[in-house]
Amino acid sequence: MSNPNLNPKQFLYHGTVHPFEPGDLVTPQGAHGDSQYAWATSHLEEAHNRARDWVNYSWEDKKKVNPTWNKPGGKKFDEYAAETPPRVYQVEPIGKPEPLEEHDSEGAVKSRVGFSVIKRVR
Repeated sequence: MSNPNLNPKQFLYHGTVHPFEPGDLVTPQGAHGDSQYAWATSHLEEAHNRARDWVNYSWEDKKKVNPTWNKPGGKKFDEYAAETPPRVYQVEPIGKPEPLEEHDSEGAVKSRVGFSVIKRVR
């Protein structure tokens, strides 16, 4: 990895509902559009939990667009969740990441440039 503050044996993970392929970039402009940073963490379970939380967030966001969901004749949450499972990717920083100080755990980093996807791990 290019960041001298990270242990070279320490992997970084990014959790999301978005599908990525190896070599794709996780950028601040990606899923959220207005974010200043992309994030990653050295904790696999934390990345998975954040991805799972995004399933719920995305569902709420989708309900605002289509209020018929989860009503008679509409799409159910279980159907939506099956279509957008939590995904966790091993990533590598493109530039020099910074500690994500506003995050509640050590090992979380942010990057204005983003991360390169190595592989899907979950």
